[in-house]
Amino acid sequence: MMLFMNDASKAGSVLIPSARYKDAHAAIAWLERAFGFERHAVYDGPDGTVAHAELRFGTGMIMLGSATNPGPLTHLYATPQEIGGRVTSPLYLIVADCLPLWERVKAAERRW
Repeated sequence: MMLFMNDASKAGSVLIPSARYKDAHAAIAWLERAFGFERHAVYDGPDGTVAHAELRFGTGMIMLGSATNPGPLTHLYATPQEIGGRVTSPLYLIVADCLPLWERVKAAERRW
C-alpha cells in the first residue's frame, strides 16, 4: 500500500484503486464514455503511453497508467492478458440506479 498525502480530506476519497492498461488512452476514453468518469489529470508518458492518470466518479477516484510504465513496483503488476484473462483486483462502482448505467456500459463498445 502506498500513502502519498498527509491530509485525507483533500483527496476526496481515502482509498484510491489503481489499474494498468495495455492502451491506457483508450481505456480512459471508454471509462468516460461508458461510466461517466471525469478526467482529473492525465500525464502522457513516452511513446504514446500514459504515465499517470486520475479519473473521478462522484467523490471517488481511480488512478491508472500504461502497463509498460517502468517503475520500482512494475514487477508486481500484471494485466489480465498476461495472466490468462483473469482479474486480480476487481473494481466496484456504487450508483443509485444500476440499470441505466448498465445499459450505458453495454452501449459503449469497448475498443481496447
